[in-house]
Amino acid sequence: MSKIIVTTPEELRAIVNEAIAEFLPKTQLEETKSDCISLNAALELLSENGYPTSKAKIYREVLKIRFFNILQSNSSDQIVI
Repeated sequence: MSKIIVTTPEELRAIVNEAIAEFLPKTQLEETKSDCISLNAALELLSENGYPTSKAKIYREVLKIRFFNILQSNSSDQIVI
């Protein structure tokens, strides 16, 4: 005779997830980390940490850095962009 087990959907999900996790490699379960961040995520992160800014300010700072690097790498008095 078959035994019927009554459970909640959450308990069933947990049981199935545990069973599947045993067979999956650990690397698939870990969250992949990236060195990149989107502009919107950067704005949110800066705002959360007390540095409110805008997209325009970030673009301006990046442009300053690129322009400074061009000036540093250019040995003559001419500016080449």
